[in-house]
Amino acid sequence: YSISGFRVWLKSKYTTISNLNAAYGGTNYSDFPNVAISPAVVISGPGRIDWYDYHTNLLANFFNEMKSSTHSINANIKYVAQFGSNSDDK
Repeated sequence: YSISGFRVWLKSKYTTISNLNAAYGGTNYSDFPNVAISPAVVISGPGRIDWYDYHTNLLANFFNEMKSSTHSINANIKYVAQFGSNSDDK
């Protein structure tokens, strides 16, 4: 699920495979389903920040859904979740 979801997320972020190839330093992917997801890419390669952002968004979405579910039962229950970013400029 994470890999296919990540590819969908990349497509929504970069819009075209040409944009992704340029952002990834001149890679030559033919389309988003062929984007390689490997430790070399997501740990130290050009996709590591995207991989981090994607998973941070997944976690944030999960907690937002939990908050909505909790508040649908009792709106007075406090629900707090804090997420940082991968850089100080966000």
